[in-house]
Amino acid sequence: MEKMYFIVIDSQKQGPYSKEELIEMRISPSTLVWFEGLENWVEARQIEDLQAVFQYNFPNPQGGYQLNTQEQRVGNVVYHADNMHITLFTPQGELYYRYAAFGDRLVAFILDRLICLLLSILPLVGPWLYYALLHSSSDQATVGQRAMNIKCISEEGNPIDFGQATGRFFMSLVSGFIFFIGYFLYFGSAKKQTLHDSVAKTLVVREIGRKNYGF
Repeated sequence: MEKMYFIVIDSQKQGPYSKEELIEMRISPSTLVWFEGLENWVEARQIEDLQAVFQYNFPNPQGGYQLNTQEQRVGNVVYHADNMHITLFTPQGELYYRYAAFGDRLVAFILDRLICLLLSILPLVGPWLYYALLHSSSDQATVGQRAMNIKCISEEGNPIDFGQATGRFFMSLVSGFIFFIGYFLYFGSAKKQTLHDSVAKTLVVREIGRKNYGF
């Protein structure tokens, strides 16, 4: 059975199309493409089966999210020039986030620490499992973070796994050991990352909107 592709043009999902139809449409290497079985939208240049699409030199390629010179794309995330907002592209649509405010993160931190006091019967192991299991869950957030409507994702926009969540937890201990300086690195970071966020390559964000592609 021939593989069929969906693409995004001007923020609208279109398709399905065959590879031959994509060649005729003159999509660009940066056009967002998805097909059944693919976890997230990716740029067409990343799909081996579509390499033949770009063997022609089209003068006016169309399609794809056009980044301006001050924006950056990492994985499925576009980092916007205001250093406040990001857009995550998924097979279902676009998710719009802003970086979590320091106050929201602080309240979540206090709530989570209070919960961890109840886990003191298992020193270190209890808090580790609390953070690692919840951050790698489908909610991508601890109880405190859920209370503040924020969550933790990877820099590429993907859910973080247990190993990444574990590394982030133990680096958070380092952030605290050095007089909490690791936490205050938030204020000097373009992506509002603490030391443990930077090392684990994670972001803490709040969803502010979404756009569904309707399929």
